Amino acid sequence: MSSRKGIIAATRKVKRIDDPAIERHAGELFGTPSDPNPTPVDARDPGPGRVLVEWIGENGPLAEQKLVMAVQLGLIPPLIARTWRTLQAKATTRIPGMTHHTMTVERDGMTETMTWGPYDYVQAVTHKDADTLLSGTFGHQFRVIGYTGTQPADMSAIDRFLTPYVSEETDAQVRHIEVDVHPTEALTGIVPGTRVGAWTKTR
Repeated sequence: MSSRKGIIAATRKVKRIDDPAIERHAGELFGTPSDPNPTPVDARDPGPGRVLVEWIGENGPLAEQKLVMAVQLGLIPPLIARTWRTLQAKATTRIPGMTHHTMTVERDGMTETMTWGPYDYVQAVTHKDADTLLSGTFGHQFRVIGYTGTQPADMSAIDRFLTPYVSEETDAQVRHIEVDVHPTEALTGIVPGTRVGAWTKTR
């Protein structure tokens, strides 16, 4: 077979999508958005020897408002504060349609390479891979669906980023910080008879 005929034959094979799993993600593979798995998570069957694992992403230490306030109040040593800012800058927040997370055989010790997102953030993995995920560096970014015990993702940002690195006194001070969160101010229209915007009250 000539090279030209071989390319044409291969192209025809690529265009044929018989596997439902591939068909569902065809948009991701070929550059256009695809719909996530329409089956509700609690109704999915992971298959024998597998569990459903969700990637919940990483919000970073400064997503916790008490830690932000602690830095602003000068309660946090400068080195730790700088480290938090670095971690925050590198955090991969889960943004549907945009961010994803891949765990590989070679780098992460998985039995198979798996990618969560950017459209479907739940994957069926083997029990061994579930153990690898939860016990690894990224363990707090994953959650086994249906498991009622404690998981790494249950640990609060304060327990992860603060408690191991500061004194008990500082830890207690930060935990007692009260953060008063108000609704976001928004433009609701124009004040009658003027060109002044009417905004929702923040307090």
